[in-house]
Amino acid sequence: MAAGIGRRFGSPKQVEAVGLSGETILDYSVFDALAAGFQKVVFVLSREIEGEFRKRVEATIGLACEVDCVIQALEPTPSNLSAPSARQKPWGTAHAVLVSQDHVRTPFGVINADDFYGGEAFTRLGAYLKEARDHEGELDVCMVGFPLENTLTKHGQVSRGVCTVGSDGYLRGVQEQTRIERRGRQVGYLDDREEWVPIPSGRLASMNMWGFTPSFFVELDLGFKAFLQKGGTQLIEGEYRLPDVVHQLLAQGRAKVKVLPSAGQWFGVTYRQDITEVKGHIKALVDKGEYPRRLWG
Repeated sequence: MAAGIGRRFGSPKQVEAVGLSGETILDYSVFDALAAGFQKVVFVLSREIEGEFRKRVEATIGLACEVDCVIQALEPTPSNLSAPSARQKPWGTAHAVLVSQDHVRTPFGVINADDFYGGEAFTRLGAYLKEARDHEGELDVCMVGFPLENTLTKHGQVSRGVCTVGSDGYLRGVQEQTRIERRGRQVGYLDDREEWVPIPSGRLASMNMWGFTPSFFVELDLGFKAFLQKGGTQLIEGEYRLPDVVHQLLAQGRAKVKVLPSAGQWFGVTYRQDITEVKGHIKALVDKGEYPRRLWG
């Protein structure tokens, strides 16, 4: 998913160079995915970055695997409902996955373009998807989880899907929190009343690294129509988010979500100030021999 507009960052994060040879974070994710056995990449883009992104991909990733690009736009929508003129941002991460449905026929993984997940996470995701099967109306879903404490930034608040996991390793629920931060040794978030709510230590965070079967698209389509029918301010500021869709399916008993904890290193870009640290992490991994100095060509 690479259609976000990066308001807190100040420019499109998807094309920001962080590698020693000008690679983006997404380049490293695709490199790791191909090493884990994935064979095709579908990029979900905004029209604003489409030209520059396609040009870059054709000269790099496009030489290594099959690539499709799709546009996430406000229109068209089901029933030809027009988006309000006041709406500026995309419809959300669940809609980003939905628009790729014509290009996906097998179990598939979903990631953010601006998150570095690491090779171990892709290996676990790929291994699970090879055996993924739906069972009698119950979708087979998986999610790679990262320790919440390891997914924060020093430079402001972040949005995370905070997970509750059962003793059997299956997800019990995921709650999207949009204003998570660290205060001293405590991690928590500000709720709608501006009150500080601590989050217990040891909780896993969903970084939108999911695995689904193709039948998930049916649920996404139905859910998006219901999202739009709410109308009102929902159409101006609301977001149709993946964690919310999964949470609803869990509550209705229509999905089981296996949580794949990752011990790998996660880092990402939320604010402009994060770039220096990300570049340092990448250089350290290259120096250790985990990645070549130049990924492509």
